[in-house]
Amino acid sequence: MFIQKPETKIKRNAGLLLLCLIGIDGTIGGSIFVLLSGGIELAGAYTPLAFVLGGILALLGGLLYAEVGTTIPRPGADLAYVFTAFKRRLYPFLFSWSVLLGDIGYLAINALGFGFYLGLVLGVSPVLIALAALVLAALINVRGIQNAGKTEAFTVTTLIVLLIAFGLYTTGSDMSLAHTVTYEDFQIAGVLAATALIFTSFVGYEYIATLSGEAKNAGKNIPLAMVITIVVSTLVFSSVAYFTLIGAPQDELAASEAPLLTVANYLGGAGQAIVIPAALLATGGSMIAATMITSRRLYAIAHEGFFGSFLTKINKQKVPARAILVCSLLASILVLSQAVNFVAYMSNTVYLIGLITIALSILRLRKSRPYLPRPFKAPLFPFVPFAIIGLAGVLLVFVDKKSMFLVGVWATIGWFAYLLGTLDQHRWKLLGRGALLFAFLLLAAIFVASYFVVEHLLGY
Repeated sequence: MFIQKPETKIKRNAGLLLLCLIGIDGTIGGSIFVLLSGGIELAGAYTPLAFVLGGILALLGGLLYAEVGTTIPRPGADLAYVFTAFKRRLYPFLFSWSVLLGDIGYLAINALGFGFYLGLVLGVSPVLIALAALVLAALINVRGIQNAGKTEAFTVTTLIVLLIAFGLYTTGSDMSLAHTVTYEDFQIAGVLAATALIFTSFVGYEYIATLSGEAKNAGKNIPLAMVITIVVSTLVFSSVAYFTLIGAPQDELAASEAPLLTVANYLGGAGQAIVIPAALLATGGSMIAATMITSRRLYAIAHEGFFGSFLTKINKQKVPARAILVCSLLASILVLSQAVNFVAYMSNTVYLIGLITIALSILRLRKSRPYLPRPFKAPLFPFVPFAIIGLAGVLLVFVDKKSMFLVGVWATIGWFAYLLGTLDQHRWKLLGRGALLFAFLLLAAIFVASYFVVEHLLGY
């Protein structure tokens, strides 16, 4: 199969600027407002270094994703690439299944973050606000990617201005209140553990590859957008981490659920007027980007023959509206459960395993199909994929072990879903008859057991 030939009718509306806006807005999301405290607890004053290391790993991964997105320029390019690299479809499906969960979880986290900060202003339940925000993000995406792009331009520009204002605010505050950062007790294990925790913050760059099917001049714009997104995001993350550290005592920041808000409360003045709007823009913009990308990945899985044809339909605006609605509904379930820890643990593990999977896929396809047209090829091959495998593997050592278990549970569920998806109509009928027979025998066994139990009790 000539995998560069587009198989979908989705319109190509995304130029370089829009790709950068979606990547940056999807990256600079709610994570920096939540995960920063955990990074400070692990790495202390060296938390900015953890973000730099995360940026380096993301840049190497971005080079691989740029090759993926330009080799298969279609929605969900990363998933389609893995399906192409591996002949057996089980592993690519499990990879896609896990990545989809991580994306839906990331969408739910940003929705809950948006609800938390807006709830501080309105005094309304954060869950209700989060659900309403998911609906709004879905409606923006259903209208088309060009409409989402207009929103992204506003949110990215305003957010960066507010984060710059936050840096000026912390450095310009009364020095009798500002905290002095002390660089002591450097531990590489703490920095690596912090990097493993905060790496989820960088996942937005992967969104660009997923949108390759909607990109203009993908061979040029996808790699450029990757590099620009990762460099800008790394500078923003490391700078915000530094300014947060000088704004409040380290122990208070490590114990805070909203570290930037802690700085605002510690220094006083106009801090809340900067932090709360910035948090709302970051989480709101990430919801729009995450809704867009998650739906494209679900659309890509459906195009591989899973979940039937229902999710492969597109609307008049040439976007997969049904996939958008399904992803928003699944994210709403996570919002209602408020399982934030579950989602955070899953995301860290899933995205690191995803990097390893992409690296292995590129190694396989470079060897099995060397003459495949590649508008962009990751440089320093095979050093970059092997470096990705090594670095991501090291960080997985520092990931919370609960997340590894949860990923295993979800993969097991995915395995059963895969097996059910491969059954033909005749086997489904046999399975249904077997299930009815099993249910009948189970009810009969319960009835007989109940009869003997009652008889035994009456005997007394």
